Amino acid sequence: MAPVAQSRPGVRSGDHTAARHDDGVRRLRDRLSRELGPARFERYFGREPRLDVRDDHVEITVPSAFVAEFIGRRFAPMIRRAAAEELRENGDVQLRLRVESAGADSAARGGTGAMDPNGEPASAGSSVQSPAPQSAHPIEHSRPPRVSPRAREAARVLASLDDFVVGESNRLAYAAALRLIDAGESSLQLVLIHGGCGVGKTHLLQGAARRFRETRPGAVVRCTTAEDFTNAYITAIRDNRIDDFRRQYRGLDLLCIDDAHFLSGKERTQSELLHTLDALKLDGARVILASDEHPRDAHKLSQQLQSRFLAGMVARIDPPDAELRAALVRAIARRRALLVDESAVRLLSDRAGRSAIGDQPASVRELEGMITQVEAVSRVLPELAMG
Repeated sequence: MAPVAQSRPGVRSGDHTAARHDDGVRRLRDRLSRELGPARFERYFGREPRLDVRDDHVEITVPSAFVAEFIGRRFAPMIRRAAAEELRENGDVQLRLRVESAGADSAARGGTGAMDPNGEPASAGSSVQSPAPQSAHPIEHSRPPRVSPRAREAARVLASLDDFVVGESNRLAYAAALRLIDAGESSLQLVLIHGGCGVGKTHLLQGAARRFRETRPGAVVRCTTAEDFTNAYITAIRDNRIDDFRRQYRGLDLLCIDDAHFLSGKERTQSELLHTLDALKLDGARVILASDEHPRDAHKLSQQLQSRFLAGMVARIDPPDAELRAALVRAIARRRALLVDESAVRLLSDRAGRSAIGDQPASVRELEGMITQVEAVSRVLPELAMG
């Protein structure tokens, strides 16, 4: 009679399977942490995404279709390779991205919220499987050589923070911009500067971009306007080159957008900018925006974009007070090699304070215009200027 095999008390096959599963998940997470570095691993996989190991594939559950698209595009080959090596599987290990709940993307597309790495909607409750690696070279059209947008951006001359005159009306905005660009691993990733026309928002935004580029050789910086962003997006949609557009705006270390209020009422462009900010945040990039309006006052701005702006630091620049106006007169005159005595400084500052539009003192731009008139008179009628 053949002996009957008996299982040992307290040991079940399911326990061994669960232990192997947990060990596989742990080894894969450790491997990804080593390859990405602890900080980047925590940013991408440490919180919301849930990583699981199945029989022949790795499954990652993510909170939105956008995160699924981003992880599939950025990390799919590395995850498959790491899984194959750590789990000792024969052949390729597939990666499947599962969206936990439908998000804003699905509502916009009329779909379920799941999206594959190529941007195609997936059916409800389905997982998204990343394809095997393949060459994905864009089709080259016959055209004359052209300078890349990033090369043009690198060659652009921007205003300098060295010329930015700081006073009580702009001190907070100046400090916020410095903190964002000068800090190492700062938790501050977005700053929005708002205020009326001509108070120095563009100067501060461009100066911050220039300082960031000077202190970080090799950093990828893009400084643009909301109008240019909108026009580039519309052109990319029309020419079926949306991937090129996204490469220009999503592989950055710093993005600066001036005149953000221009986006009001442009729903599709706002949605694209929202996804761009999501991608930059995931990658640890920083963003500075300038706007004529506080986000709460921009009534035609989507609630999602308002919320994203308000999650950063919002700082206002007010029209210059008397002390700052005097400092600006001296600085502008010095930059233009004009000899202006203190009585003239006080005169120009006082006149700028009285030449208000409405109840507001003159802006920095108007103050520069007054000095331009003084300069013109001094060159055309020097005897009048001396008098």
